[in-house]
Amino acid sequence: MFTEFLDFVAAGHGEEALERVIEEAALDHGGAYTAIGLYDADELRRLAAALAACTGREADALLLEFGTRLGAALIERYPQVFAGHADLFDLLCGLGGHIRDVLHMLDPQADAPVFRGEVVSPARMRLDYRSSAPLPPLAQGLVLAAAAHYGTPVSIVAGPAPDARADVVRFDIRRR
Repeated sequence: MFTEFLDFVAAGHGEEALERVIEEAALDHGGAYTAIGLYDADELRRLAAALAACTGREADALLLEFGTRLGAALIERYPQVFAGHADLFDLLCGLGGHIRDVLHMLDPQADAPVFRGEVVSPARMRLDYRSSAPLPPLAQGLVLAAAAHYGTPVSIVAGPAPDARADVVRFDIRRR
């Protein structure tokens, strides 16, 4: 994810902006990430905040955009995850297991985010998201990438999940 974020910055804003973002984020390792390494999500927040300062855009908007790009890359890398699902809602209802499986292939000790989907009607579902390192805009971008993959235009509203832990974000997803 971190190498993808650095590619996202370079592709959208140039190598000079990438250098400024890495410097502004003041990372202990100077932004040297590996594709298979697992890093603290706070570093991604710091990188997004540095990119926001560089571009004048909101960090959450940048994380949403990045999540959409990351989702497209994951769809390309792991087509088997999507092949067994008839549509977006079917995928999202089984998402938690897929993410856990992919993360555990990289690191058996990884703390995978939890996703719980519930189809409310043919046109609406709820997706609850909980993570020890929550990045709701990035998660929303991943959902948007999956929606694009299935050719399903959606609107998404994020907010706290009623009657749930404080760290749970609920995405209300509606087909348009």
